[in-house]
Amino acid sequence: MDLVMLNTNRDHPSTMELGELQDEARKIFSCLVGMGRAVVCKRVAEKYWLVDDIVVYGKMFDEQ
Repeated sequence: MDLVMLNTNRDHPSTMELGELQDEARKIFSCLVGMGRAVVCKRVAEKYWLVDDIVVYGKMFDEQ
């Protein structure tokens, strides 16, 4: 069984100290995490020749 798990902390103190830029920092961080997750999941799908999933994760990456 191959599993992928990402754990993120968007409330890290370094983000919280940005004042009015806090929301933008959280959005960027979320986007980067989404892109990373899509890359890893696409690689797993490629390993098992899951063509439909390869396409889906490619689109997820592009949308981020």
